[in-house]
Amino acid sequence: MTHSMRLHRLAVILILTAGTAISQTVWTPVSGGTANELNHVRFFNETEGWIGGDGETILMSADSGNSWNSIAGGFPGQLWLIRFVSRATGYCSTTFESENLFCATHDSCRTWACTPVDLIVGQYHYLGSSWFFLDAQYGWMIDYSSGFISGVIVTRDSAETWEHFSLNYSTSSGTVDGSSVKDILFIDPEHGWACGNLKKTLGGHTPWYDGALWRTTDGGETWEFHEKLDVDPYRLTAVDSMHAWVLVGTFADPLDYAIMKTTDGGVTWEELTGTPTLNSFWFADPDSGRGVSDHNIYKTLDGGATWETTYTDESAQFLDIDFMGETGCIVGADGLILKYLSPNLTSVREEKAGPSTFSLRQNYPNPFNAETVIEFELGSSAETQISIYDVNGRLMESIKSGRLEAGTHRITWNADGHPSGIYLIMVKAGELQKSMKCLLLK
Repeated sequence: MTHSMRLHRLAVILILTAGTAISQTVWTPVSGGTANELNHVRFFNETEGWIGGDGETILMSADSGNSWNSIAGGFPGQLWLIRFVSRATGYCSTTFESENLFCATHDSCRTWACTPVDLIVGQYHYLGSSWFFLDAQYGWMIDYSSGFISGVIVTRDSAETWEHFSLNYSTSSGTVDGSSVKDILFIDPEHGWACGNLKKTLGGHTPWYDGALWRTTDGGETWEFHEKLDVDPYRLTAVDSMHAWVLVGTFADPLDYAIMKTTDGGVTWEELTGTPTLNSFWFADPDSGRGVSDHNIYKTLDGGATWETTYTDESAQFLDIDFMGETGCIVGADGLILKYLSPNLTSVREEKAGPSTFSLRQNYPNPFNAETVIEFELGSSAETQISIYDVNGRLMESIKSGRLEAGTHRITWNADGHPSGIYLIMVKAGELQKSMKCLLLK
């Protein structure tokens, strides 16, 4: 680390500490032991997560982001993109000796099993940077050939085998000269979205670009296409199969940004204007979310229609944000890591005071199929909300909301519509909240 970098990191720490004392800012710096740019953070659960950055930097945390440890990559060649789905299992795309490879590790980067992309798709194609794994089992990758999207490659068995499906588009005008996907996201094994743009010409005139949005409800086998004129979609997020958002810029004005929002799974999209130039954003539910730009941290309470600045630091650059239950982090340039300390983490809503006492017991039965009982006790009446999250921190279902009286309460959750896996039960009473993990086995 250079002397100037040390000064910059020190300045960030001092500024954020002062901000905490004066304005009750709930973000505090955490050391990751690196000055490299950190551009990706994700949590698997409330205690474990990972950070990826330049120079093949990989950091892991096992204590809710309070400390981060570097792990050796051992990648075969130049790394394009890496993503982890658990502390042990991660996937990456690399180039080694002019060959495109897709690699998997199941022992925290100690060893990698690599497959040439040509063998995956059956011909000379290449993978873009847009691919997504929901968990160790389900993954999707965009396949390219000669500047065009060739389709989507799907695995349902931990990258052992792959199936190829078309990602079609039918434009309203012009000839498509090229196409790209900038982000792909799945909320469960069936429901997903992709976004990107199409390069087109009309009557021999200079090419222009239009936005492209796709949605699937069958795990990527078929895709519905939506063309969006003169927008550049580049970042997706979602909380369930119905509510998703995509950040878009405009080609006419690089400083003009907006969010497009769907509440019907991607059948229709509404444009929300006045969006700040966000680098990343996250939603706890259809209304409450947080986002980061280069120098600002924001929150929204109306689904992204308006954003309030909650912190500004002109010396920092915030690049990504993620939450999982009661754990949240922001990462950025010069090795910046911020941890969220507020006791009210799952939602950014302002709540009235909760009960004086509040206890949550382990659900029963656990594991279960397909019903389980959630039992908790309130010391006094309070506005209470019970929500279910998946292992990626995405809201799957709200099963109870309203004022409950003091006493013991038992709520039954029927998980018939959800796949087997680990879920997080979050019970919130006023400003207080508690959570626990449960296991659905079908």
